[in-house]
Amino acid sequence: MKPTVKSLLSRLPLRQKGMATLTVTIILLVIVTILVLFSANVGFFEQKTTTNENRARISQQAAEYALNVAGEYLKANRAKIIANDTAKGGWLPPSTAAHWVKCSDVGAVLADFPAGHPCRSERVDSRRAQLYFWTKDGTKTGSQLLADDPSYAAMIPAAVRVENGMGGTSAFAATSNVRALLCRLDTSLTPAECRITPTAGNRVALTLIADASLTNEDGATGAVKATWASYSAFVPSASVPLVASGLVQGLGNGQIVANSDSASNGTNVVASIWSPNNVSVDGSGGGAGSFITCQFSEFTGQLSGLPEMTMLDVKNDCPSATGNSPPCNCPKAPNPNLTSKEDWSGHGTGGGSTLHKGNDILDVADWTKEVKCDSSKNEITDKCRTLPDITFFPGLNSAGVRMDDADVDSDDSIFEYIFNVDYEVVWDKKTDGSAGTNPDGATMQNCGTTADQNCVEYAMTEEFAATELTDCSSLGSGSSGIYYVSGPCASLATQIGSPDNPAIVVINQGGTSIDLKKGLVMYGMLFLHSDNPKTNPVDVGGTNAQVYGALVVEGNIKMTGGFTIVYDSTSSSANTNEIPSSAKFGLVPGSWLDAKTSF
Repeated sequence: MKPTVKSLLSRLPLRQKGMATLTVTIILLVIVTILVLFSANVGFFEQKTTTNENRARISQQAAEYALNVAGEYLKANRAKIIANDTAKGGWLPPSTAAHWVKCSDVGAVLADFPAGHPCRSERVDSRRAQLYFWTKDGTKTGSQLLADDPSYAAMIPAAVRVENGMGGTSAFAATSNVRALLCRLDTSLTPAECRITPTAGNRVALTLIADASLTNEDGATGAVKATWASYSAFVPSASVPLVASGLVQGLGNGQIVANSDSASNGTNVVASIWSPNNVSVDGSGGGAGSFITCQFSEFTGQLSGLPEMTMLDVKNDCPSATGNSPPCNCPKAPNPNLTSKEDWSGHGTGGGSTLHKGNDILDVADWTKEVKCDSSKNEITDKCRTLPDITFFPGLNSAGVRMDDADVDSDDSIFEYIFNVDYEVVWDKKTDGSAGTNPDGATMQNCGTTADQNCVEYAMTEEFAATELTDCSSLGSGSSGIYYVSGPCASLATQIGSPDNPAIVVINQGGTSIDLKKGLVMYGMLFLHSDNPKTNPVDVGGTNAQVYGALVVEGNIKMTGGFTIVYDSTSSSANTNEIPSSAKFGLVPGSWLDAKTSF
């Protein structure tokens, strides 16, 4: 019988039946293999990426660490950075720079500067031409790395240097570098701009550029930059030429030139003398002599038609061995160009027999009665007195009455008022309002980290970075900035400061007397302090001394002879081309960038 197709198919080998399954299985296996290989590749790539990110993060942290250390280096070496004296290691001498080189000495355009040069941090050619970069020896080929300065390396103990390992237990070896770029800000421009030779250059900004790399790790590098700028803390300045917490008992035939900017409430009141006690001008307190006060325009003769003089002109031209050179003198009678007799005090026409007490003397008169003065009455003989607009006085008056606000800490003493601190005196007050443990307003002795430092000394050395002296022997014409003399001085008879570089001198006179003698020419503010102004006030006397600034005394004053005090604000008369000795460095907000070059 002939076989059919069906029978033929049934005779095929049975092993041929799994072919489709095998093919599908192989295809699935290939797909799975591809997925596994792809996943492994992705995982390996992610592992490499994570490792690279970790190393990049470590290098960035190393750069950030180096930048922060450099910022601390700026603050620790503030005195050198702002100093003009090369003998003291200053970085900013007046002629040639000790460490700074002009970017323009290297090239004119960005392409002129090699990779890594700090001047590349500024993209704009015109701005870069007004900048300096730091080198170790002040030459354009010298080392640009701050780490090559021994004082920089000395700041970082070897065990914690970034080169010894970053990244925890991984301890990647790292290399970091910091370079610096200097901008001398010209504050005479609006807005201030960087200038090679600024007209008013008492501010600087330093851009620190830090980079770091991991050893034997190609591409693991980090860079960051930020700018620190100098700023001055509060610069103390008296608002009145003569301030005393005690009695002003005698002013000889001296002259006091008022602060014409101290007008209050639009009343055009000027201020010459300020005291919470009585300023004796009638001779009852030991004799007032024939002193006189006047305005700056009178002192320089401008109201008499003479050419206008600036304060700098006065400080340069007026002092002489015998007092003041003409026209630097107050007129002996009220100037007819003044609108009111209230603007001046002292003796009248023809000598010192007729005395007048104007509103420029801010005191608390000890009158038995107070009535309003008019043209028919004399404030001295008729004992009438109209208090001036300014009636706040820090501290106690002669009767022991507090003249300040008991609930305001910032006006407790003349020192606190002028130096803008609120911890020198604490007036303890009991719950019933009576005096507590410090009723006399003595200087506190609980300042500093050990809480046993004199608070005036702490304020001067810590707040104002004052140069501390033990006596007055080293003060002279070259003195400028802020000084604190911890010991008393018997007398002063020399020039202190200069017309261009005034000084602020605080002497802890300790309740002893001081004599301001002929020969003293003070440019700036002389502050004579007592730790116990009520029980041990400073007693100041003198003849023919000259002060161009302000005299402040925590005690009594009895001057004789032809002394002169011309008011000048010590906060505004500082040299505009010298960084103040109290300057500090702070990070400029928004200046941080994780790159070497700005946008």
